[in-house]
Amino acid sequence: MKIIHCGDLHLGSSLKSICDNKEERRKEIGNAFVKLIAYAIENGIYNVILSGDVFDKDMPISTDKNFFYSLIKQHPEITFYYLKGDHDNKTSIIEEYENLKTFSDQGWTYYNIDNITICGLEITDNNREILYNDLILNPNRINIVVLHGDINKDLDLRRLANRNIDYLALGHLHCYKQIALDDRGTAIYCGCLEGRNFNETGSKGFVLLDIDDQQIKPQFIKNSIREIYLKTITFNNMTSLHEAITYIQEQLREINSNSIIRLSLKGKVTFNPEELDCIKNVFNFYYFEIINEVTKSIDIANYAHDLSLKGEFVRLVLNDASLDDSQKEKILMYGLKFLDNEKDINI
Repeated sequence: MKIIHCGDLHLGSSLKSICDNKEERRKEIGNAFVKLIAYAIENGIYNVILSGDVFDKDMPISTDKNFFYSLIKQHPEITFYYLKGDHDNKTSIIEEYENLKTFSDQGWTYYNIDNITICGLEITDNNREILYNDLILNPNRINIVVLHGDINKDLDLRRLANRNIDYLALGHLHCYKQIALDDRGTAIYCGCLEGRNFNETGSKGFVLLDIDDQQIKPQFIKNSIREIYLKTITFNNMTSLHEAITYIQEQLREINSNSIIRLSLKGKVTFNPEELDCIKNVFNFYYFEIINEVTKSIDIANYAHDLSLKGEFVRLVLNDASLDDSQKEKILMYGLKFLDNEKDINI
């Protein structure tokens, strides 16, 4: 048997400063769930675990609710096990369908599929300390436990060890993470289906559980429509804009054009660093943001003996014993920029 473990869909996310077309991106976050269901149908998978935060808010708008529940209704061949998380655990109204199984915060809920038990509990302030006490699992069955929370705050994995858990399906963390529970079980954060901001970089998707011969084999399946990247490129006295563009192209060569990228440029160049701002027009990514912190390299030797205001300024700074080398470098950089009548001096 195969079971999908996913979570943290966050339908209705605000998507602050992540792309230009936020409405399109919101639809893509929903479509990542559509893509997951298509994968399940194509591969004959009829059980999907949702480990919390289907919605981004406790009171989701009707558009997001209708989108989610219409998918549940349209696919009666798939049984969905929906455990609410910290974002949707208060007033989200769950519609009732035969193929939608839910959990509560009043005690452990158990569902049995052949020799597999799926159980879960929605964590609250009232049950956080006592949730471990009443968990009873048959050691002769395959046991999957579903929880949503932070292992550094809401959950104590030590108190879940040696409790006959084969797989702990976790939600809350938005990246894939696997943690050994004990000699028998494994705890896995499935991550989110689609990154929503620059704190959610890398591959996103779900976990496929292949269950056979009393053993669970988990496999991460990439599912995201787009990937988010944070890239930093540092120049070391690069001499031309063409050279810089060629170097950036090489660094970004393997990134798909439908990606979302924030590129931080650092270091020094010998040409005007403001010329690097044109790089945004060179690349054709879905969303491409540049933070240009490059400074112009200054060859002090060119000014040290110069009979000019610049030369006098350089000698004055170099001979100031109260300044260390880093202070001198910074003062010289901004001072020479000022004397060159360059704009946008940020000290």
